[in-house]
Amino acid sequence: MLPKQQMGSPFQSTADNITASAATASIAGVSGRKHYITDIAAASDLDGATVEVRDGSTVIWQYVLGTVATGQNTIDHTFATPLWGSSGASVYVVVDGSAYDLTKANIAGFTAA
Repeated sequence: MLPKQQMGSPFQSTADNITASAATASIAGVSGRKHYITDIAAASDLDGATVEVRDGSTVIWQYVLGTVATGQNTIDHTFATPLWGSSGASVYVVVDGSAYDLTKANIAGFTAA
């Protein structure tokens, strides 16, 4: 069986909050194709930060990071069954954070018909 990422054209994106209080990793939409999200990773120094996976502007998966005693709270998640965006839509991972440049967002997967 082929790994999930070999079922189409692989993608990955990463972002941090250099000048803002949130980080957004995104993959632009491709006409007639869907993005399948296999993996996300996020980090934030904000207590109770929200991690969202979005299909365009619609939230399709959400997680709240626990309270941070010191430093960052993180999540690395692999979806056993990939999430997917609508045909032609952009997909995003958005993470809340402070303005201290400690918020990161990462998304990976593949694009297919």
